[in-house]
Amino acid sequence: MTTFLRFVVLIPHREIVARISKYRCVCAAVGSPDVFSFPVAAPLALLRRPLERIELKQAAETLRAWTLCNGRRGKIPPGMFRTISLPWHIVYGQELVLPGLDIPANAVIQRFPPTLCYTAHSSGLTGKTVSEPVMEPLSTCAFANMVIRPLSYPSSFEWKTGRPLWLSNSKFGNKHLKKNDTSCTARHSTCN
Repeated sequence: MTTFLRFVVLIPHREIVARISKYRCVCAAVGSPDVFSFPVAAPLALLRRPLERIELKQAAETLRAWTLCNGRRGKIPPGMFRTISLPWHIVYGQELVLPGLDIPANAVIQRFPPTLCYTAHSSGLTGKTVSEPVMEPLSTCAFANMVIRPLSYPSSFEWKTGRPLWLSNSKFGNKHLKKNDTSCTARHSTCN
């Protein structure tokens, strides 16, 4: 099969990827061999075309501004674990609490609930006890274009990630916030 799909994804820092990889190893040990067949990323939208660098930058700036408001202190809060349906497969992971992002409507075919993918398929874990890792809020992550193509083996994919655009570091981006500030400053109009 030569068909491929384009996505815009949010990629976590390698420390988060390492934590999810340990979880994947435990899942594989209890009989779920397809846990490594999908990238550790949060697919945000299926695209008609790859996003240009300036479009990725605009989405990153919007997200970073949102994370600096209302006591978030530059972090993306994690939500509940769930499954989401992508065009070829169901993936399992942890919801990310995100605002609506500046992704050009003319580039988007379909948006997905922001979910950091842990495994490509959760049915292999039915009836088995595997504790999900305790996930802290994301403070470092990147936007990137990604191309995903299913392979002939079930639940197997290959993917290529474009050059990531990392969100600006919250250590430097939130100096204007007071220690206990829970309000949104006038500088960030994207707060909700």
